[in-house]
Amino acid sequence: MRESVMEMSLGLWIILGAVLLFPFLSFLFVVSLGYWNNRNLDLGEMRRAITVFFIVLFGLLVAVSFFPGGVDLPKEIQGLFAGTVATIIGFYFGSRTSETKSKSDAEAEPDAQPQ
Repeated sequence: MRESVMEMSLGLWIILGAVLLFPFLSFLFVVSLGYWNNRNLDLGEMRRAITVFFIVLFGLLVAVSFFPGGVDLPKEIQGLFAGTVATIIGFYFGSRTSETKSKSDAEAEPDAQPQ
C-alpha cells in the first residue's frame, strides 16, 4: 500500500529534499561558472544550467528508485520525464550546433562592399 505524503517517514523526506536540493545547487554552480567566465550570461549559460538541472534530477530519481522504500514513480511520470529530458538535451545540442554553424558562416563570408 502506498503512503500518503503526510505519512512519509523522516528518511523519505530527507531523500526527497536531497533529490530536489542537489539539482538546484548544480544549476546555481553552472550559472556561476558561466557568469565568472565572462561576467555575462549571454553565451548559453542558462540553457546549459537548465540542461544540467534536468539531467542531475533525472539521474537522482533513477538512482533513488532502485533503493527499497525509495520513491515509487508511476510509469507514466517516468516516461514523461524521460521524454522531457531527451527533448531538452536535443534542443541544447541542436541549438549549439546551429550557433556554431552560423558563426562559422558569418566568418567565412567576406563583407560585400558597394561600389
